[in-house]
Amino acid sequence: MPTTLTTLPPELLLTILTHLDIPDLHALTRTSHALRHLSTDPLLHTTRLQRVPAALNHSLNARPSLASLIAKQIYVTRTTVVARRLGRDFIRIRLERELGGRGVGV
Repeated sequence: MPTTLTTLPPELLLTILTHLDIPDLHALTRTSHALRHLSTDPLLHTTRLQRVPAALNHSLNARPSLASLIAKQIYVTRTTVVARRLGRDFIRIRLERELGGRGVGV
């Protein structure tokens, strides 16, 4: 007889389900009533919540520093936005003055 997920013991399935992301758990609920029942088990979600801090700490430590994001212009500060706007305004004013003498409007 072939082995399917539903033939595995519920304890083993719950252990496996703790490693799935929420979208994967949601997709699993659509496959069978038994798996839907297991994926809504309170123990499963309690275990998942206990694992979140460890996964989150790992992800936070792997993220780039704010200084490197600013250097690559991935993160733009308010000061940068204001400086860019001011620079564009200066260019617009200069062009208006230069082109204003020619009778051309900007």
